[in-house]
Amino acid sequence: MSTEQVPVDLSLELKSVPVVLGGVPFSLVELTGESRDKYMTEMSQRMKYDGKGKPTGLKSYNGLQAMLLTLCLRDQTGEAVKAADIQKYPSSAQNKLFEMAQEMNGLGELGEEEAKNE
Repeated sequence: MSTEQVPVDLSLELKSVPVVLGGVPFSLVELTGESRDKYMTEMSQRMKYDGKGKPTGLKSYNGLQAMLLTLCLRDQTGEAVKAADIQKYPSSAQNKLFEMAQEMNGLGELGEEEAKNE
C-alpha cells in the first residue's frame, strides 16, 4: 500500500451558471472569498442570540435573498444586479436563484442551521 497522497487539484476560476430571467440572459457567479466573508458578516448581524450567545433565529428576513443574490447575479455586461431590482422579481424566481447561489457557494448548511434554530 502506498503512503503517497494524490494532490487535490482545485480551480482558481470562479464558477458561472447562465440563467434566463424573463427572456433576458444573466449569470450566477461564484463568490470570491472576500464577497463570501462579506455575506457571512452581514448574516451574522441579522442573527438573534440568547443570553448564552447561541443563535436563536433571524432579526429580519427583509432582503435576505437579495443580499446574497446581489453578490452573485450579473447582467449581460457583467455588472451586479441591484438588490432593489432583485426584490421586484417573483418570489419563485428569487427562491430558485437563492437556492442555486447557496449550493454553488457551499452556503446551504448555513440556511439549514438557521431554520433549525427557529
